[in-house]
Amino acid sequence: PGDFLYPVKIQVERAGETLTAGSSNRLVWQLTFDQRRSTEVSRLLSRGRRESVTFAGTLTQDAAGTWRAADMALQIPATLQPDPALLGAYVDVHGFTHPDGYIEVTSLALRLFQIGGVIEEMQSNNWLVDSIHLTITPQTRVDAGLKPGMRVEVTAIRYAPQTMLALSIRAAESNASQSQPQLTPGLLSDQTNPPGILPTETHEVSETAEVEETATEMPEEATETAPDGSETPDAEETPGPQKTESGGHSSETPEKTDHPDETPKSDETPSGG
Repeated sequence: PGDFLYPVKIQVERAGETLTAGSSNRLVWQLTFDQRRSTEVSRLLSRGRRESVTFAGTLTQDAAGTWRAADMALQIPATLQPDPALLGAYVDVHGFTHPDGYIEVTSLALRLFQIGGVIEEMQSNNWLVDSIHLTITPQTRVDAGLKPGMRVEVTAIRYAPQTMLALSIRAAESNASQSQPQLTPGLLSDQTNPPGILPTETHEVSETAEVEETATEMPEEATETAPDGSETPDAEETPGPQKTESGGHSSETPEKTDHPDETPKSDETPSGG
């Protein structure tokens, strides 16, 4: 911390964690990086340097009542004093190193671990998800109908080195897609279409109705009434020139043809001698 290239180092480590497959492997990466951060902060304290630091560790309290994380003393303001129930929990710490050998804490939060994987074992108080042992308590919120082989998403906290306490266990969305054929048609249309979006069949029917309505209105718009009160036939039904009346004399307007090369023949006018 404090060095010019330190942020680059952090970004490289995070990229490696993102590319790691499997929740158990990513958990190992996180704990490994946390150990590196703790070692770096400890070195800053030993050198008496004041730097902004971020690290994680198990929250403990010594005989003198001093809170510690990753075995480093914390000076926590009264507004951030942790609940005694957090004793032994894994926490994230932000603050500044002090030359006197402790951390001036500006933020302290419980670390939440996000775990996703397949249920491998299910016992009353202990589940195995993606090779990670989870402790289940009466306070753990668990979706109904879960069974081995299903994919789940778990939010957990870490107590002690080998204990992951599950706060909630939810069925993954992939399980819902696999169970769709078992739903009744009515429930299927309600659950597979997001709110405000009609099912595909209904959408197609509405489009057809609009086309039919437009087709019905078209002849009415194309019908014209002649000056004498009679209806002029539609262009599609009576091809040919249309007669118009002007000043009592009728004249024919040649109909436009689809053959641009053909032009109406003009009357021959005798040329002057």
